[in-house]
Amino acid sequence: MHQTPSNVFRSKRFIVPAGWQQLIDFFGLSINEFLAESSLPAEIREEQQFTLNTEEIIRFWDALERLVGCFQLVTGIRKFCEISQPPAVLAAICSPDVRSGLRRYGECKALTGPVSITLEDFPDHTAIVVDWLVPHERLKPSMVITTLAGILDVAQRGTGQRILPLRAECALAEEVPESFAVEHLGVPLTMGPRM
Repeated sequence: MHQTPSNVFRSKRFIVPAGWQQLIDFFGLSINEFLAESSLPAEIREEQQFTLNTEEIIRFWDALERLVGCFQLVTGIRKFCEISQPPAVLAAICSPDVRSGLRRYGECKALTGPVSITLEDFPDHTAIVVDWLVPHERLKPSMVITTLAGILDVAQRGTGQRILPLRAECALAEEVPESFAVEHLGVPLTMGPRM
């Protein structure tokens, strides 16, 4: 697994899937409290689905992290995805094989956030490359771990087996406690330009 933070700020708009209110409820937060913390428009309170730009997506994530806590956010989102089947997960688990599933997962994730997930094949392994389309200084360890753990969850659901990456590299590795990375990824994060 590799991660490449990008310094490119994309102006693209991303879909916030239906069910976002349930995610806020899942963490025991009120919609009003969340909207105030995120500085997102109050009009979205009643919307089941809407779009946000990159800056708004980052504010959405930052607000959740401040209200819930970095490590509780990762654990909570993984549990929420197990029970809610977000569109990217559904697209992946309905695929004919793991590679197709991971490609579909990456395609769907690119519609819902500033992230690109691709597969690179090598003679002895396949690398999953995550490229963040946000400024490096705005990238959070919780975003990285949640995304990588989500990829592993999809692969494990597709195969019915536990999958351990050979390694996980990230420029933010020093900010993630080793025990937390091992808990969610099966391996510690190591320093590197990619994840």
